[in-house]
Amino acid sequence: QTKFLFNPMDYYGQKLEMISHSKKFVLITPKKTGSVSLVDALKPYIDIQKIEYQKNLSEDCYDFYESNAKILSKHNRATDYKDFIVNKKYITFGSIRNPFDCIVSFWSFLKGTKHIDENCSFKSFLCNTQGHPIENMKNQNLLDSFIINGKVVVKNYIKFEEIDDSFAEFCQHTKIPLTKLPHKNKSKRLHYSHYYDDECIQVAKEKFARDIQYFKYEFKA
Repeated sequence: QTKFLFNPMDYYGQKLEMISHSKKFVLITPKKTGSVSLVDALKPYIDIQKIEYQKNLSEDCYDFYESNAKILSKHNRATDYKDFIVNKKYITFGSIRNPFDCIVSFWSFLKGTKHIDENCSFKSFLCNTQGHPIENMKNQNLLDSFIINGKVVVKNYIKFEEIDDSFAEFCQHTKIPLTKLPHKNKSKRLHYSHYYDDECIQVAKEKFARDIQYFKYEFKA
């Protein structure tokens, strides 16, 4: 049976935004960067307005959707918090993940859903989906979430690859008691490099060039 640090049903019908006015922080969590675990750990400090409770594809985690919206409100961008980041100067963190790994996670997450067939290969997903409804989502750089008026406004990041250490630094900065970060929505698959050939590596390098360059990520076998 699933165990939570909080009771999700206590917040049914409320909106989840990754902002804390009491601790004065904003956390920006693009898709597939550990947001489910971060939500679970930080729920006591996040300000709540309205969310809709829905079962995730995973067996042991739940996500929180803004009412009457198609996107997860926990994936808001820096522009959604402009007043707090620019004017009120809340400390701002972002969560990031190696793009080569992130896109494999995205593919694995969508397989067998209405978006892509269960038998869709990673190469087909990455290279041959021109015109597909998910194309814009798939090609989105992490960096896009951290920009206001053309300027990157986030300087502190929780790295998925070092999530425990990064989360400890986050807690220190925000003066939140350090707790063990729950590893929610963990996928069961091989290392991301297993799904790549030379063509896929090159395609990913081109699609996510901005992220790779800015965050200094590289392909590692």
